[in-house]
Amino acid sequence: IDQFIWAPLAFGSYDIPVATLLNGASIRRVPSEIRSKLGGMLLSNAMVWTPANLIIYTVPPIYRVGTSNLVDILWQSLMADVAADCGADADVEEKSESRGVNIDADPQPVRQ
Repeated sequence: IDQFIWAPLAFGSYDIPVATLLNGASIRRVPSEIRSKLGGMLLSNAMVWTPANLIIYTVPPIYRVGTSNLVDILWQSLMADVAADCGADADVEEKSESRGVNIDADPQPVRQ
């Protein structure tokens, strides 16, 4: 239930939008970031937590919290990588457009 109900809601309504905005992208960029990142995040979620839960619930109860925490460290590392990429493409485009700068143009030497 967690992977099919909670994960899409949490990723799509909190994780991706917040990371996109914190990386400096505009709010208009959020829907396209959700569309581009949500599928990969859900697939990664299933690939990490399905086998992890099989392992976690087969270890003795005394080790379950520690085992879950080890997997969570891996998971948070993956999510930090995704969060760092949210809004990154739009950042350069939006800044150059807002300043009227063409980043593809040949640089002109400065004369003193």
